[in-house]
Amino acid sequence: MSGIGYAEIFTEGIDVLRKGYTNQALACFEAAYREKPSPEVTSHLGYCRAYVWCRYQEGINMCREAIATEPDNPVHYLNLGKIFLARQQKKLAIETFRKALEFRPSPEILAELDRLGTRKPPVFPFLPRRHPLNKYTGLFLTHLGLR
Repeated sequence: MSGIGYAEIFTEGIDVLRKGYTNQALACFEAAYREKPSPEVTSHLGYCRAYVWCRYQEGINMCREAIATEPDNPVHYLNLGKIFLARQQKKLAIETFRKALEFRPSPEILAELDRLGTRKPPVFPFLPRRHPLNKYTGLFLTHLGLR
C-alpha cells in the first residue's frame, strides 16, 4: 500500500468491508489509522478489530472514542452496534442503533433494525417479560390474531 494516499486507503477499506472482506478492510484501516487517526477510521478500525480478532472491548472503546468526537455521525453507532451484536448483546445493539437515529436517519441502521425485528410490549407491563402469564397470554393473543 505504499505510495497510496490516505483517501485511497480509506476508500478501499470501505469497499472491501462492504463486500464482506473484513480481514482486508482491517489492513486498510490499520494503514489509514497510522497515517491519520480520524474518528471515522477509528470507528471502522475498532469494528474490524472486534470482528476479526475478537477484541470486543477494544473495538467498543474505539467506537465510543469516535462517538465522543463526532456524536452526530451514525456510522460510529452502526459500528458500535455491530460489535454488540457480535458479542451477543442484542439489547445494547438495538439501543445503540436507536440512539443514532436521534441524530440522523441512516439507511444502514434502519436495515439493521428491520433485520433484528422489534418485540411487542408485554401484555402485563407490571410483570417481567419472562413471566408465564405474559408469555402464554401473548402467545394466545397472537394465535387469535388480536396482537
